[in-house]
Amino acid sequence: MTAIPARALLTFNDGKDQIFTSATYSWGYDTNVFANTATRGSVTQAFSWGANYTRKAGVIGVNASIGMNAGQFVGIPGQDYDDPNITLSFNKGVGRTTGNLMIQAQKVNSPDPIANNRQVGWEYTAALNLRYPIIERFYITNVTTVGGSSYANRALFANQQSYSDGIDVNFVYDSKLDLRAGYGFALEKTHDTTAIHHAFDVGANGTIAPQLSGSLITGFVIDQTSYSSGKGKAETFTGLTATANLNWRFSRSLSFTGTAAKDFGISSTDVTTDSTTLGLTSETTLFKRFRTSVGVTYVGTSFLGRNGGGRRDTLWELVANVGTALTTHLRANLAYAYMVNYSNFSTARFIRETITLSVTATY
Repeated sequence: MTAIPARALLTFNDGKDQIFTSATYSWGYDTNVFANTATRGSVTQAFSWGANYTRKAGVIGVNASIGMNAGQFVGIPGQDYDDPNITLSFNKGVGRTTGNLMIQAQKVNSPDPIANNRQVGWEYTAALNLRYPIIERFYITNVTTVGGSSYANRALFANQQSYSDGIDVNFVYDSKLDLRAGYGFALEKTHDTTAIHHAFDVGANGTIAPQLSGSLITGFVIDQTSYSSGKGKAETFTGLTATANLNWRFSRSLSFTGTAAKDFGISSTDVTTDSTTLGLTSETTLFKRFRTSVGVTYVGTSFLGRNGGGRRDTLWELVANVGTALTTHLRANLAYAYMVNYSNFSTARFIRETITLSVTATY
């Protein structure tokens, strides 16, 4: 739900340095903690805390945050967690070359519908975004990302390392819309699988149509996958790739957000996948005090090659939220989610429902 604007907890150096804090306590019930056919449910409790430091002075701005997520599952031993996270970013918004550098590391504990178990481990990412003007209405953008994941349960999950770089030539069509065309390279690697992606795409960013804004990108991708442990010869997959994030503001109190993504990748179980994701969310205000949202998401996943075994999954998720501000710094939210996964593998079929009541304090 939309966060409440809040003044900084601490402000110093003539307002150039600010510190914000937030904490959330949640209580609820999860009917399928592991997202698998066995269906084990539990009463859940969760507590998260975070602090954010922002400095806006000089050419380079700094943003740093630390946090902790803790959770408990009643009646299911060994699943409680305490997961830290940290983010550091540097932003340059003036001068000929602008952009930002972001470094992030977090420990995760969440159900994985592909492995049908909870993934526990570390995820880390470093991303560099640059923008450089060429002449008048043309400019170049470049995004370089290095990341990976390291899991505790390596019998089910495969550690991954990834590198990607994308360069785009952008054209300022008018004051509200930019057009782009580019090339992207990506390398994903596990202990057994190496995948190289080449993507060629075109797109637009800004006001696509009256009251419709966001980004829309489509293109063609070539995926070359090889194996190091004798599972078979190298394989090549080709297809369309697309990403979209569009917002339609129907009125002052009602808006819709649509998302879409299609691409190749390596799953957490070390299998090359071709996945398509579609989502639609509506947000509205009721009685001036309550902010509500309802969203539906579709994920279709094809597990490719000899390692995929012909598996096909279709996942649907419905999420509904209603929240209200109790005070200037305190907000309550009630959320319900229904998830169902259809698969031609019987062990991957499941239904999961969650209901969560949370209270968030922000200073």
